[in-house]
Amino acid sequence: MTNDTSLFFNLSNSGKKAVFAFSRNADVGIDLEMIRTLPDLEELIQKNFTTKETEYINKLENEKLKRFFLFWTIKESYLKAIGEGMRLTPDNLEFTIESDTIKFIGAKGFDDPTSWIFQKFEPEENYIGTLVYQGKSTIMQSFSVI
Repeated sequence: MTNDTSLFFNLSNSGKKAVFAFSRNADVGIDLEMIRTLPDLEELIQKNFTTKETEYINKLENEKLKRFFLFWTIKESYLKAIGEGMRLTPDNLEFTIESDTIKFIGAKGFDDPTSWIFQKFEPEENYIGTLVYQGKSTIMQSFSVI
């Protein structure tokens, strides 16, 4: 079925891991990152995150890299799900994390933030990712990282 328009998919890889997401219901985005030292971390934070996101990332020095990559995967997975990739710059999106729940505050000129569900995952030590999909009626059937 090469012309199956009811199948939505997305993929990501980092380090030695890859993830794939498939949906029959709605758009889906996924991003995985290996947590690693970045020589230009401060510049990336300043360029890609809102003031509130930056405050959250910088709040705990020992969690800074993990928080950076979590927010990076949140934004990247959303941009992939809406088909924008990096054409819509990450600083135009705003998210919060409250009680380990990711909340989409909004994007300049795009989508209703209430229709997206974000799910953080940590497949193993030093990896973090985010799966994003539309609609509360979507059911996660299985999840694995290869």
